[in-house]
Amino acid sequence: MFCRNCGKEIDGSLEECSFCKEPIIKIKIKNYLLESILAAIFCNIIFGLIALNYSIKVKHLTAAGEIKEAIKASKIANRWLVTSAIAFFIGIFLIIYLVSYGA
Repeated sequence: MFCRNCGKEIDGSLEECSFCKEPIIKIKIKNYLLESILAAIFCNIIFGLIALNYSIKVKHLTAAGEIKEAIKASKIANRWLVTSAIAFFIGIFLIIYLVSYGA
């Protein structure tokens, strides 16, 4: 974990930075990593990989202390997951339609 004020590496169990005495704000940001991997495998590989890219960014941005950017990347990863799921269901619907009524 890094201090967002001075940028030095600190112990995550502390209440304040041992170098600059800035209070440490602990925020848990959902990174959607597992969901992105599953979406890439089972739903839509392209949209799933885009979501996976943003999921990995969340982890790195959080570690660097860039909380606002990490939250933004988390929201984008979630949007791509939803897009992947919608594409999956549209594909299933089209397959069922084509099998039922012929091509």
